Amino acid sequence: QEFESLVKPGKIRIMEGYIFRRAKPAIFGVEILGGQLKPKYSLVRAEDGADIGEVQQIQDKGKAIPEAKQGMQVAVSMDKPIVGRHVFEKDILYVKVPESDVKALLTTHVEKLTADEQEVLKEYSEQMRKKTPFWAA
Repeated sequence: QEFESLVKPGKIRIMEGYIFRRAKPAIFGVEILGGQLKPKYSLVRAEDGADIGEVQQIQDKGKAIPEAKQGMQVAVSMDKPIVGRHVFEKDILYVKVPESDVKALLTTHVEKLTADEQEVLKEYSEQMRKKTPFWAA
């Protein structure tokens, strides 16, 4: 149960040519490069850790879905970012995993994560440590 309540890692790329709406809400196509993505997950930009906002809905072929896994190409809607100002095509974004969840995932639940989820979590932790040394250490 504890594992289910934790925010899982995820890494996505905004697909080129799939910007359906630029703002309020921004709707764009993403490819899940690793881990998973769910509605209500917050996203941060890979290069600088800037907060992008919260995913409102994920759609696959016009239907709302509860989660998207690695390899899927889906559309997401987000209230906060403006495409072309805050996010751009080909941007890599990470799910914003709270520090406490990262610690729990790395200590007690590592074996429950898939190999790609572990890899994404490692990359994300390294990214956050550029700003905050010993983040989740």
